[in-house]
Parts: sequence; structure tokens; C-alpha cells
Amino acid sequence: MRPGRAEDLPRLFELWRREVAQGRQEMLPNETRLQRTLARFDWEAKSRVVEHDGRLNGSVLVMSRQSPDGLLSNVYAAGGTDVYTELVRWGVQLSRAAGASIAQVFVAKGGGRGLEGVGLDLVRPWWRMDRTLDTL
Repeated sequence: MRPGRAEDLPRLFELWRREVAQGRQEMLPNETRLQRTLARFDWEAKSRVVEHDGRLNGSVLVMSRQSPDGLLSNVYAAGGTDVYTELVRWGVQLSRAAGASIAQVFVAKGGGRGLEGVGLDLVRPWWRMDRTLDTL
């Protein structure tokens, strides 16, 4: 595991595409919007990646913002089960060290096994509902 770098972004998108294809994530972030968001991101402090044979097998990015309940952190992790759990653990620990009162992790239905060991609880299942817009 090492800190991520801005140069990892193309391989991160590759990893995130695999995550969606394998059903571990619901959707891909908008690439242009995410590049703007990450322009000033502190990669050294707030990210980790796991690579094997030049390919990213896992990643975690931690972003935070103020909320009425205090500092809220979002832990965006990707990777297979074992890697995923360890990356989420790292993100939650960073959130705690940074003074976050809440850490949120979004995971596909059924993909949260093992996260209770990180101290996370299922708050609510998310539903995604799609429809065609052809008839509007």
C-alpha cells in the first residue's frame, strides 16, 4: 500500500470501471468533474492505492466537509473484499484522526461484509431507480 498520486488517475478510472462491471460499485464518477475536484486534493495524506504487476487492485480516497453534525468524511474505496476492507479501515482511521464525527462509506448491496469489523454499521440500503426518458 502506498499513497496515491495524481498520475494514478487514469489507472484509478480503470479500477473503478472494473468495480462497476463486477457489481461492487453502482456507478462511475464523472471523469471531468472528478478531475476538477481532485485538482487540489492532498494525495499523500488522503489516499492509498494497492498495486500488483503495474495494475491497481485497490484504492481509497478520503474527502471531508463540514456539516451541522461536525466534520463529515466520505471514504471512497475500491477493490476486492480483503483489499477493500483494509482500505476502508485506513480511511476510517484517517477520518477519526482528522476529527471527523461521521465517516460515510458507500458500497453496493451485499458488498459490505466485513465492514462491521471496521466499526461501521449499515445505516440504510440505497435504492437506485432508473427509467427511460424517451416518453417525457
